Amino acid sequence: MKKIIGIILFIISGFFLSIIPTTCFYQFNVGRGFLLAYGMFLIPFLVTHLIALACYGFKKWKMATGIVFVSVGGYVLSLAGMMYLFTQSPEAKQLFSQQMPTDISFNVSNGLVVTLLFIFIGLLLIKLEKTAK
Repeated sequence: MKKIIGIILFIISGFFLSIIPTTCFYQFNVGRGFLLAYGMFLIPFLVTHLIALACYGFKKWKMATGIVFVSVGGYVLSLAGMMYLFTQSPEAKQLFSQQMPTDISFNVSNGLVVTLLFIFIGLLLIKLEKTAK
């Protein structure tokens, strides 16, 4: 039962972690408030991730954390690709021009850098776990 709860908590922690690279694809004019917003998602990520690791007795923590990071990176890349293609459709452009604020824009370069950094960190953690054997 503890392992099932641990898996569910890893999924929840991945959701909280995925908010950070997802928001990097959009350019908001919020000033320094983004640090507070990221902190609001990092704290639940850390809490749920640490509880999930505790369910597994902190065994292979690098592997588990690496899998979460790589999974989040893959999820965000697919989500960003879908959102980019959606925003390029003529119907969406017409809808967004009428209902969305003009100070929000899609920023592919920032989002890709952050997402690829998450994937790189995850792969590095997985590699460190495998070489530790």
